[in-house]
Amino acid sequence: MSQEFYLAETKPLDHDNSVDKGIQECLRISSGKSFITFAGAGSGKTYSLKQALDFLKAEYSEDFTRQGKQIAVVTFTNNAADEIKDRIEQNPIFAVSTIHSFCWSAIAGFNEDIRKWYLEKIPCDLKDIEENKKEIKDVKKDIIVTDKNIETLIDILFSPIMPVTIQEKIIGADRENIRFSWAGHHFVLNFEIYSQSCWIEGQDGQSTELLATLHLAIIKE
Repeated sequence: MSQEFYLAETKPLDHDNSVDKGIQECLRISSGKSFITFAGAGSGKTYSLKQALDFLKAEYSEDFTRQGKQIAVVTFTNNAADEIKDRIEQNPIFAVSTIHSFCWSAIAGFNEDIRKWYLEKIPCDLKDIEENKKEIKDVKKDIIVTDKNIETLIDILFSPIMPVTIQEKIIGADRENIRFSWAGHHFVLNFEIYSQSCWIEGQDGQSTELLATLHLAIIKE
């Protein structure tokens, strides 16, 4: 039996440098830009985050320390927060926390105001939500989001608002993003399997202003 060996193609270590530089340009205070990193497991997202934090430390550490400011680094899990703290060597310029602890710290001191708002506002909102649910077709409420039936969900959601032009589909491990245009404006339809969530975002200011109109068009009988 003959043995054959193949040398796998590899990329240089710096092949993603342009991506990190692009992120750093967005992080400059005067840039007015934002960004989202969408990549699979093991692709180097945490490494890029470390590079971004090192850039912020080098650029703004002295000014922020003098002004008593910090850079918030918000994660979903305690394990992720701990890993980031280790990678940045517990640098005090960064306030690393989970999204839950970050929100609790943001509302600290407003407990009584929140309690009053909750008792006055939430019951009315819940009543409105229950009334709105009656307008949604049963089939829309009962479908469970899976990677196998997203096409069916797309048909259900888009059928009341045709014509719709689908521009791009981006498929991830547990999320699918559908970029589409409707009434001359551009939107993104997001499906997230893990949280069983489905939502639409506008891609610009005018599209965002039309979201309420688009929602009413989708749920109409």
